Amino acid sequence: MTAPNFSFQSSPLYLLFGFTLLLLVSCDSGSGPTLSGSYQAASLVRVDSDINDPGAAANVSNNDFDNAQVIPAFAKVQGFATAVATGRTAAGDQFASTSDRVDIYRVLLQANQLLRLQVVDFAGTDTFLGDLDLYLYGLSLEFIGASTSTDEFESITVPEDGEYYIVVYAYGGASKYILSLANTASSNNIGPVTSMNFRTGEAIVRFK
Repeated sequence: MTAPNFSFQSSPLYLLFGFTLLLLVSCDSGSGPTLSGSYQAASLVRVDSDINDPGAAANVSNNDFDNAQVIPAFAKVQGFATAVATGRTAAGDQFASTSDRVDIYRVLLQANQLLRLQVVDFAGTDTFLGDLDLYLYGLSLEFIGASTSTDEFESITVPEDGEYYIVVYAYGGASKYILSLANTASSNNIGPVTSMNFRTGEAIVRFK
C-alpha cells in the first residue's frame, strides 16, 4: 500500500471536551439548598489542536510531522478534518476558506494496542459528510500501516512497543472524528460515539 504525502494545510472542527463536574449540595433550613462545585476536563480526553469551532482559541497546526500534537498513550481525541474548505463563512467556521486535510499525533504506544477512528459524519446525516482514513508511522517516518475503508470505523493494531505518529487523513469531504487508543486489540471498552454526543456544554456529573 502506498502512503500519501502528508504536506497539506489545516482545517475545521466542531468538538467538545469531556468534562467531569463535581457538585456539592447543602441544605439550609432557612434559605433552601445551595449548589457549588467545579469542573475539569477528563484526564485522557484531548481535542485536535486545529479545530473548526468559531468560538475556539487560535488554532495550533498539527498538519505535519514536525508539528505533531503530543497525546497520552490511552487518549481519546475529538477532532475534525476536511479535504476542502467548508464554505460556511456565515457560520464562522475556522476553515471556511481553507482545508484541514491532515491531523498528526505523536504518542508512545504498546504492542497490540488498538487505534480506532470513528468517522462521525460518514453518513452525511448532520452538517458534514466525509471519508477519513487512518495511518500509522514510526518515529523515523517509516510507513507501518493504514486503514482506508469508506465505513464509519477505521482501525490499526500497533505491532510493537514504541513511539509513533498517528495520521488522520481526510480523503474526501469533511467530518468530525473520535480517535480512541485502546489498551489492546482485544479490548472491548470502546463503544461507538454518535453525533448525539457532540453537544457543547454537556457534562458527566458526579454527586458527593
